[in-house]
Amino acid sequence: VNGYRFSRDLSLISWLNGKEVFIRNEATGDTIQFQGGENPTSAVFSPNNKVVVVGDTVITGSEGQGSAWLRILDVSTGRELRKINITESGYGALRPVFSPDGTVLAVSNRNYETKLFDTKSWDLLHTLPKRMTQEISFNSDGTVLAAAYVDGSLGLWDVATGKQKQMIKSGCAELFSVAWNPTGDLLATCGPTGSRSGPNHERISLPGKVALWNAKTLEPVKELMTVQWSGSVRFTTDGTRLLATVTKRDALDDGYWLAIWTTDAPQAIPAPAKIAAPKLPVTHRIQIPANPAPTVAVLPDGTSLLTPLRRKDTIARFDLTTGEQGAPFNDEHGWQIMKVVL
Repeated sequence: VNGYRFSRDLSLISWLNGKEVFIRNEATGDTIQFQGGENPTSAVFSPNNKVVVVGDTVITGSEGQGSAWLRILDVSTGRELRKINITESGYGALRPVFSPDGTVLAVSNRNYETKLFDTKSWDLLHTLPKRMTQEISFNSDGTVLAAAYVDGSLGLWDVATGKQKQMIKSGCAELFSVAWNPTGDLLATCGPTGSRSGPNHERISLPGKVALWNAKTLEPVKELMTVQWSGSVRFTTDGTRLLATVTKRDALDDGYWLAIWTTDAPQAIPAPAKIAAPKLPVTHRIQIPANPAPTVAVLPDGTSLLTPLRRKDTIARFDLTTGEQGAPFNDEHGWQIMKVVL
């Protein structure tokens, strides 16, 4: 099971199991199941919960041959409303993202261009020419799209025109994730350690890192941590914390960490005043075991999280303010606990 997603109002949950998509209504407990395609990605809900969008890849022949599709499905029935061809030149992992008001759907492609669609007609609005996008994210008013690229670039695009606003090199060999803070003043990115070809075709080693950027100019604000690998960054909805999944050592089986920073950055960055770098110390780090798969569940009040430990049948509770671990408790599953959900 993978691709676990909540709707924005938390009333619906979707997940994938092979080619099947499941949607569960949290109020009624009803679950529907339907086909997501050949190789579906996570099912993303529209803000109004009317449709769910599933990216699908079809692999044919040798490596790289195939096509990529977007399936628009009715949330209540699973009926396919529209099937959109993204590319027939090959395939790449698709990541669909709705704008905050739900009027635009942006679809990144691991191997090809990012495309923007009008969600009323599902007509293509824009094709962003730069290829190989890892993750995309709208700002809070849906006017700007940030994109993290395989070549380590960080870009900003105007949603109305499809024109590039800014593009910079992040200093990472590759960017995996990008996220806005709620006020749209800061961008966070992360990427792994890697290397790139230099001007004389020599290999140049580049560090992995978690970093902050001025969202208006893409100037660096603060490098938060150098890492071996980091897969995702997210701000909390109130903007007071930043979280990142990281590992500091070469061997991934050493375990992943959930790094948590707190910020006293201003709620808005006035222009044209000079930006003061916010203080974002690592207040604590919580180690999450690599096996079973690292999953966490945050309590609704945001004070604690639960995660399975490496020991069989053991769950631990961590305080998000202090990072301290409470007394672990056991449940008689008879084997390793794979996921914790509240």
